Amino acid sequence: MSHVASARSVAVERANPGVVVQARNVSHAFDLGAEPQSVIQNASLTVAAREFVSIVGPSGCGKTTFLNLVAGLETLQDGELTVFGHAPRAGQPGVSYAFARDALLPWRTAEENVTLPMELLGIPEAQRKARARELLERVGLAQNATSYRSQLSQGMRQRVALARAVASHPSLLLMDEPFAALDAQTRITMQQELLRMLPHEDVTVLFITHDLGEAITLSDRVVLMSRRPASIRNVFTIDLPRPRDPMELQSDDRYHRLFESIWTELAHEVPGRR
Repeated sequence: MSHVASARSVAVERANPGVVVQARNVSHAFDLGAEPQSVIQNASLTVAAREFVSIVGPSGCGKTTFLNLVAGLETLQDGELTVFGHAPRAGQPGVSYAFARDALLPWRTAEENVTLPMELLGIPEAQRKARARELLERVGLAQNATSYRSQLSQGMRQRVALARAVASHPSLLLMDEPFAALDAQTRITMQQELLRMLPHEDVTVLFITHDLGEAITLSDRVVLMSRRPASIRNVFTIDLPRPRDPMELQSDDRYHRLFESIWTELAHEVPGRR
């Protein structure tokens, strides 16, 4: 396996301008000793503009590695991968990455944390402050704009991180288990916040989660990755009408049928289960 990006990865045709992420037969391995350890093998996925796609799969199967490839944080080894028709690169304009931990800067207020990505883009101060106030209002933290990280609960910090993730009007939002560290009640609240926020943003989302209910609640499609070395085992279309409410879906038979279908296939990929 080549450890440099193939030349053809840069020249993938842009046949459909509505495609944001295009992966074709992507493979990746880590050099951990005597021989490379294959993590992803021949994974192919197309993500369209304004689509919300969640990726689920067994722990350690390569979900985060795939997201890091899309973000340009890992170098493509084999296959073809484009973001907005070009090879992915770290720091690419229009791409925002939200992690499981809030990663707020403790010496900056909530508002100053939200304005940070806009500062890096050189957006004028008045404009970025107005945008930060708008987003903090949207996530219910307008009264906490001057609070520091240490003065905010974990759920409040995640709300600030969510506001920061969309502050610069990204076209692609990558989210790696952003609500995993939250308690169940706060997690549902954050799902509700995200569902309320995204219709106001012209953004495509690629979302990693271990929570099947969360994936179904938020997504247009749910991608199931196999065990390592991971490939795309199946893709489920979530045909539940929007707007959605996480609590109301609990009484929807369609939600439970989707959950059962995804879980049945996922169970075959979990070591020790058959």
